[in-house]
Amino acid sequence: MAGPEIAVAVFAGATLLLKSYEKLKGESESKKGTEILPTLGNAIRELCALRDDREHIYRAYRKTMERSNSYRTWLEEVNNMEVHANDLIEKHEKRIPQPTNKFKLGFEKLGKKMKGEKMKAEKLGEKMKGEKMKAEKMKAEKLGEKMEAATFEALRLYKQVIDVLLIKSGPPPVVEMKAQSIKEYPTLQNCLNLILHHLQDDRVKGIRVHGMFGVGKTVIMQNLNNHGDVASMFELVIWVTVADNSQNFSIRKMQKDIATRLKLNMEDGGDPAGRIREELEGMKYLLLLDDVNEDLDLEEIGIPPPSDKNGSKIVLTSRKSRVCNSIVNRSVEVKRLSNQEAQAMFRKVLGDSRTWPVVQQVIEYCSRLPFLIQTIGSAFQNRETEELWASGLNNLRLFPDRGDHAIRKAYKYLELCCEELRGHKKDCFLFTAIFPEVSEINARCLLDCWAAEELYGTDQERAYGRHILDELKTASLLEEGTSGRGEYVRMHKLIRKVALDKLFADSERTHLVRTGELLQDPPGVDDLNQKYRISLADNNLGVLQECPNSPSLFTLFLQKNQRLNSIHSDFFRKLNNLRVLNLQNTGIVSIPSSLLKLKNLKVFYVNDCTSLEILPPKIGELGSLEILDIRGTRVQILDESFLHRQISRVVDIFTPKLIFGGPSSVPLAPFPETNRLRHLKRLLVSFSDNGSQDAEGFCQAISNISTTLEELVIDVNSIQNLCNTTINVVRDGVATMTRLTFLKFIFRDGAEEVIKVVAGNKKIYFPEAGDLTRFLNPGSDSFDFYVGCSISAHQIPEMNQYQKHLKVCNTQRSNFPTPNITALLPSCNAFELVDDNGLERLSHFETVETAETAETASLDGIQGCLIEGCNRIGTIANGGDPALLARPMLPGLLELYMKNLPLLTSIWTGPWKAGSLVNLETLLIEDCIEIRELLTDSTITSNLLHLRKLILANLQKLQTICASQGSNWLALEELRIDGCPRLSELPFQQVNANNLKKLILVNLPTLKNFTNVVIWPDLEELQMDGCLDISTLPLSKHSATRLRKLILISMPNLTTLSTDASLVSPMLEEFEIRGCPNLTCLTFHQISVTNLRYIKASQRWWDALTWEDPKVKDVVKNLFRPL
Repeated sequence: MAGPEIAVAVFAGATLLLKSYEKLKGESESKKGTEILPTLGNAIRELCALRDDREHIYRAYRKTMERSNSYRTWLEEVNNMEVHANDLIEKHEKRIPQPTNKFKLGFEKLGKKMKGEKMKAEKLGEKMKGEKMKAEKMKAEKLGEKMEAATFEALRLYKQVIDVLLIKSGPPPVVEMKAQSIKEYPTLQNCLNLILHHLQDDRVKGIRVHGMFGVGKTVIMQNLNNHGDVASMFELVIWVTVADNSQNFSIRKMQKDIATRLKLNMEDGGDPAGRIREELEGMKYLLLLDDVNEDLDLEEIGIPPPSDKNGSKIVLTSRKSRVCNSIVNRSVEVKRLSNQEAQAMFRKVLGDSRTWPVVQQVIEYCSRLPFLIQTIGSAFQNRETEELWASGLNNLRLFPDRGDHAIRKAYKYLELCCEELRGHKKDCFLFTAIFPEVSEINARCLLDCWAAEELYGTDQERAYGRHILDELKTASLLEEGTSGRGEYVRMHKLIRKVALDKLFADSERTHLVRTGELLQDPPGVDDLNQKYRISLADNNLGVLQECPNSPSLFTLFLQKNQRLNSIHSDFFRKLNNLRVLNLQNTGIVSIPSSLLKLKNLKVFYVNDCTSLEILPPKIGELGSLEILDIRGTRVQILDESFLHRQISRVVDIFTPKLIFGGPSSVPLAPFPETNRLRHLKRLLVSFSDNGSQDAEGFCQAISNISTTLEELVIDVNSIQNLCNTTINVVRDGVATMTRLTFLKFIFRDGAEEVIKVVAGNKKIYFPEAGDLTRFLNPGSDSFDFYVGCSISAHQIPEMNQYQKHLKVCNTQRSNFPTPNITALLPSCNAFELVDDNGLERLSHFETVETAETAETASLDGIQGCLIEGCNRIGTIANGGDPALLARPMLPGLLELYMKNLPLLTSIWTGPWKAGSLVNLETLLIEDCIEIRELLTDSTITSNLLHLRKLILANLQKLQTICASQGSNWLALEELRIDGCPRLSELPFQQVNANNLKKLILVNLPTLKNFTNVVIWPDLEELQMDGCLDISTLPLSKHSATRLRKLILISMPNLTTLSTDASLVSPMLEEFEIRGCPNLTCLTFHQISVTNLRYIKASQRWWDALTWEDPKVKDVVKNLFRPL
């Protein structure tokens, strides 16, 4: 399939049909139903044939394509037309008796019949008298008119052009993965090349990539997944990481991962293998299976075997060299890196080139295995002295041997990495091991659990937990990733094994971890007693009847036991110190009352418990509760007192339906005062449909809640553009909560951060401009407001310096700017306008009355401004605007960025208003295709006394920067011009740009020499690329004395470096030259090479070079770096 769309040309009409159509157009008024019938029948037949042809195309590509909207509409009209036409024909046949066979389409046979019918009709008409004859005649005429109209409509549909018949559907062909580059390591890259070679061989159906643990099999597969050749060879690439706990578990997980990749909804039951097989049948797929260590039955999984017919292939990795022999017919062995590669990889991990002898010894202990190089290299990265490295090396030698030779070495090194952890880091790392093997652990959930157990102390901020998590990822002890639920981490199986062994060794018998074992019955009560942590996640437990006696139990994991539907009412009675309880994705229908005994419970997850309808009525008595997650439950009513007692800091919302205090139409009574549950930090729920009614009830419910709320995340079961009302209602409802730092909405089609406070700066998203000023905090001197666009990093990094920022996007209204926008502008010092389709110039803001007063808005305080993608802006200001008669335009502006403005013709039009733009320091204009002259009047440049940086890029029609060559550029320090093919001159004279320090000129093919008009005593950097007409550089003893960098590229006519006899640049450090064939002699003065660090050029150019001063050649010959 080439391209995301298939354009299908409409068939040319049949000559006979079109002639009939044209004849019918001229004689329509005299036609009767009998005469129209052949044309109608033929039109319907041709139309249905065209429809069937198009549907045949669709069925051929239905695996990866779907009908376009225009084709769907046409298809529906054709089907309706067919029914309507057949109904008319049937009515006509009933009116006229048929002598023999049924009505047949076709001009010749039908014509004979119609003649006979016409004669009979005429004879019958002669016999009809009076009103009866008139009535029959009228019926016949009406039927004929309907048949005539149906014929015209059928011919219209036949001739209708559909530009796009099918569009791409289903999953993307390839989902790129985060992968370490292996181009620098031939051992790995050669394996990848060999796999690619096998994939191009039609005889190869399956490839096994095998090698010892940590040798780099997975990273090769990741690079294979991302390779461009793979995307072009297969319709779909599927990646599956195969778990090896048990055969059944592996098959279920594989089916789930494949179904997810194929975007199949498996929640409705049925045979997963059959569904997968049906979807992949006939598709050319590449299945990548990572970490396969048992034979697989493709039929049982639902994978159609690769064959010559489907062209599909399978590539798998394994530690075993003979696994899946029935699937593969080629093998690729991955061997350990060479010594040189291992050294390079290890030093790349370190980030420096330490040369101590002990470093080489540590590298040797990595056994040239990429996994261990990454892991151990990260562990030693922060050892700053040779003594610390020697100590770490001694620790390596102290660990006992375990398992076979390869695993023993890996195990020993992984133990070292774990042992390197101390204090809080070690405790947090070991806790992570009690999650199920190779599971994706939600990062926020992990941080909540760490905090609940106080693993990093009671006096540390939550940010410290994030710091620990980042360090564990940096040390390669945790892998990171993102999914629809957000950031997650994962622990490698061997690392988890080492961590569990360490956990059990340190804590004796205080831990019970049995995850992913398909347990149907829980361990006996004796095994549950006197434990510190219990993890029975990801099993098939059905009932919990025993009541454990573990008063010291801190964490209990029961998540992903989907058959667990009953817990004994006294189960929690003796777990009074429990801090974390995870019942996520279980089948429970109610919570036992003994839950209320958990006075120290901080984290309680019941998300995705689809059968749970109600929480304990007195759940508000859990006075220590900090996190409550009810995503995906059927909870409909939350007790008002529960809400009031619990919500205090962080609210995250993620459930299908939540009604606060009953239906939203019923007013909520004020909440009673209470001091209980004042520590709750997160409440996870959601709204139904577009959430507007739920939002009103929710805001009413939290209006009387403690003002310590910090975070709120709402999952709405709808698409984003239908939820603007919901966003506005909730945002307005929580605006007065002074502690709120985070408000986020999650939709079916994405997510939106609505409020985000970073370092005291409040960022707020508005779907459209409302009353923005009400969100200004009197005590705050910073804000970022985003109207019509998501909260995001600034496109221009320099905009980060401004603390009062307004960004407006996607405005379509003709009355823009609105009073609500202009009312806020006087409070701003930075303004961005993106993708506006109404504004013609910024000075219009000065003429709009604000929302609250009759005074006009003021841009006087704006210091940074970005205008991008505004289709109607032709200039910044017109001096004739009435508002500019009273005051100048943008007098405080420091930076102005103008990008992608298709109608921009100049910066200013009309008479200049004194005081405008007088403080402008930076001006960038990019992708403005109509601008021909940047500054139309020297008066403008004479007022730009502070302009330090000027950047012009991709201005295809720009001919002149300023018409007056006498303009003042004395403050200019940096000039960059790129992609201005018509610009032939620069606006400089000898002394009008004395402070220029950096000059970059790229792709200016018509630029002429400007050697005799400039003096740049402070020039430090000169880069020229694609300046085809330049023959001599604008360098002399007056403009090269401070030059440090000189880069010359693609200048075929360049012959001389300086207007003087030789280039005198005593501070020159970097010199690079490419594509300058006529520069055959370097006229460097000896003083120019005293500080030179390198000369980069092609070897051929260097060898042919002549030197004005042979002594200079002797000095610089060791500085040459071939390109």
